[in-house]
This record gives sequence, structure tokens and C-alpha cells, in this order.
Amino acid sequence: MVLRQVRGGEDDLFVPRLALAGAMGLAALCVALLVYYVHHMSSRINIDTVIDLVRKDFFAALDAQTEPASDRILLDEGAIDLDWTAAARIQDRRNGYLQQLETDDLADWAQAQGARVRLLVRPGDFIMAGGCVALVWPPEAEGAQDAVIGATALSARRTSGADLEYSARQLVEVAVRALSPGINDPMTAIAVLDQLGSALCRVANRTFVSGVTIRDGRVVLLRPVSDYAGLVDVSFDMIRQNGAGAPSVMIRMLEVLALTAEQERDPDRLAVLVAHADKIMADGQKAFANPGDLQDLHQRHRALGRVVAHGGPARRTGP
Repeated sequence: MVLRQVRGGEDDLFVPRLALAGAMGLAALCVALLVYYVHHMSSRINIDTVIDLVRKDFFAALDAQTEPASDRILLDEGAIDLDWTAAARIQDRRNGYLQQLETDDLADWAQAQGARVRLLVRPGDFIMAGGCVALVWPPEAEGAQDAVIGATALSARRTSGADLEYSARQLVEVAVRALSPGINDPMTAIAVLDQLGSALCRVANRTFVSGVTIRDGRVVLLRPVSDYAGLVDVSFDMIRQNGAGAPSVMIRMLEVLALTAEQERDPDRLAVLVAHADKIMADGQKAFANPGDLQDLHQRHRALGRVVAHGGPARRTGP
């Protein structure tokens, strides 16, 4: 377009100086953007950066799915222990992962109909076409099928927004891939374990959101939710199973459990941590060929037992 504006001969030559200056400026800008792009991409694919990005998503989901322990409302067990044997079964003809659930809309419908709904799935669960996803009582409640289906959204892939365990699995996946024979990078797995331990410490003084919705003093909706035991299982089971042959990873896993137990004093949660420590010990005794590595593992296991029984600090040396 600029060349079309060039006119004249030897004595009367018109050169679009402003357009050429703009072109030179744009060329310089392109070079600068290329340099920035190369630098940006090289830093984004760094494993520490990847772990930090996934950690932020995980922590955001963790904060959304938990609440301060002081805000917890104690519920009467008799009010939620209901008989669902005669309830209507709601089947979903769609296929995919449950991505979003509108609990408020479903609770409003149940309140208006004088009904109760018990969901059998939660965000992240895969729904097979024709599967039962909810129970509704009384069975003659009008519009139950449309209300349940309308309150759910399915997708071909999982997302980390309302799916806490998927957020944790994304972080675990980094460690599992690092422990594969083709990569064999235990340091990355250890970095992931540190972040997982930090997440468990983050919920030490928090409780997981309740799956019970009450309107006007009456239970209208029950739904499955994530709990502490499930979060710990997702965080450590796959790493333990894939890292049984890496003593440094197994030893660090026990250290992370001890550091978590230092801040977590709930007896039920401590029992979950001890159960995982016992699994690590059992796998280590079978996989470790070096007696020194096995001795270090025993030492960390005893340290965890001491922290569980008497409290911290967990960073203590000695037998």
C-alpha cells in the first residue's frame, strides 16, 4: 500500500517518509516482542514455574471448598439420617464429567415442592448415560427430573474450579511423571510433596464445607463433598505407589507428614496421616535394598509417631 503512493521521476520524487518510519518502528517492535516471547516461554516451561502455577489453582480450590473451623455449624445426625428406600431415582441420559452444580437452584426447587434431594455425584465425577445421579423424596414430586438435570452441567473434561481432588491430581501428576523411568527426577517429586504438605497445613484450622443444605430448619439437599481423608489419599497414594523405588521420595513423604501433623491436632485427621505413614513403611521395607535407607525411613516414621503423640516440633534430630 505504501509503494502505491510513490510517484514522480528524477526531479519530482515523492517518498512516504512517515510510512517508512512507522514500518521501521513496527519492525523494531516485532524484534522486541520476539525476544520477550522467547524469554516468557522459556520461563513458563520451567518445572518450578509449572508447579507454582498448579499450586495456585489448587490453593484457590482449597480455599473455596473449606471454611474456618469457627464457622462450622453442627448438625443433628438424626436430621440427615433419612430413609431413601422409596425415593424416586433420577437418571441422567447425558455422558461426561460433572463440571458445575447449582446447589442453590436445586435447594430452592426442593423447598418449593416440599421435597428432599440426595445427590449421588459431585463435581469431577464421570456420569455414564443412564446412570442414577440423585434420589428424590417424595417420589411424586413434580418436575424432579428437570430440576436435577437443569442444576448440573457436564463436560468432556474436568476442571479445577469446584473439583478439589482434580486440582490436587494436577499437582500429583507432575510428581508421577517425574518419577517415571524415562525421566527419573525425584527432586521434582520432592518439590511437589512440599507443596502438598503446605496445602494440608493450610486446612489445619479449617473444615470442609458441608454437603447439607437446610431451608427453614429442614434438610432439603444432601450432596457428597470432599473430605480430609480423600484429600490425603489423592495427594499421596499415587506418589507412594510410583515412588516406592526412590528412597529419597519416600523419606521426604514421611517428613512432610510429620510437618503436617505438627500443625494438625485433630485426632481423626492424625489417624489418617498415621495410616499413610504405615503404608509408606510397608512399601519401603519391601523396596529398599540399602539398610541405611531403611534405617532413615524408620527414623522418620518414629519421628512422626512422636509428633502425633506429643505434638511438635517436627524438625527434631535424634532417634
